[in-house]
Amino acid sequence: MITKRSHNKKNLMCKMSHLFFQNTNSDKITHKLEGGIYPSFWLKNNKMETTKNVTIYARISTNKEKQNIKQQVEYCKKWAKREGYEIIKVFKDEKTGKSNERIGYQKMLKFIKQNPMTLLVQDTDRLTRDFYDGVELEKFILENKITLKSISENIDLESPNGRLMFRIKNALNAQYVENLVQKIKVGVARAKVEGKYKGRKKGSKNKI
Repeated sequence: MITKRSHNKKNLMCKMSHLFFQNTNSDKITHKLEGGIYPSFWLKNNKMETTKNVTIYARISTNKEKQNIKQQVEYCKKWAKREGYEIIKVFKDEKTGKSNERIGYQKMLKFIKQNPMTLLVQDTDRLTRDFYDGVELEKFILENKITLKSISENIDLESPNGRLMFRIKNALNAQYVENLVQKIKVGVARAKVEGKYKGRKKGSKNKI
C-alpha cells in the first residue's frame, strides 16, 4: 500500500533526478524546487554528491570609523569557501545588537526558516547582544534544524555542552552591553555634577 507521504516523496525524488540528468554536461547544478532551496549537486567520478549551503549574517554598530562590515563579510566568505560551503545569501545590518528589530536580521530568520541550512557569523555577538533575544534565537535554531557556525568560537548546539557554551557566551554578550551602559550613566552623572555635561550630540546613536 502506497501512502500519500511516500507518494509525495517519490514525486520529489523524481523531479530532482529529472533536473539533474538534464544538466549532466555541467559540473555543477543548482536547483530551486517548490518549497525552498535544495542542495547543489556535483558530478564527481560519475557519482552525485551534495555541497553544503550557507547563509552569512554580518552586523556592525553605527560607528563606521571603527568597524567595517565589508571586511566582516569578506572574512566570512573566505572561511566558507575554504570549508567547502556554497554561499546562498548574505544579510547585513548596521545597527545595535541590543534589539532584534533589524531589517537584515529579520529577513535572515525568515529565509533560513524557509530554507534550513548553515548560518555563518564571525562571532555570535553579531547576532545579538540581548540575553533574551539570544534565548529565543537558540530555540529558533534548534526547532528549524539550523546549523550555527561561528568563525571565532566553537559552537555546537547539537550537544548539551555546546548549548551550555552558547548560553554562557550569550550571557557574556549581554553583560558587556549592561556594563557599558552603567559606565556611561556614571560618567554622565559625574559630568553633570562638574557642570561639563552638554548632552548627546545631535544625531548620535547607540554604538554597541
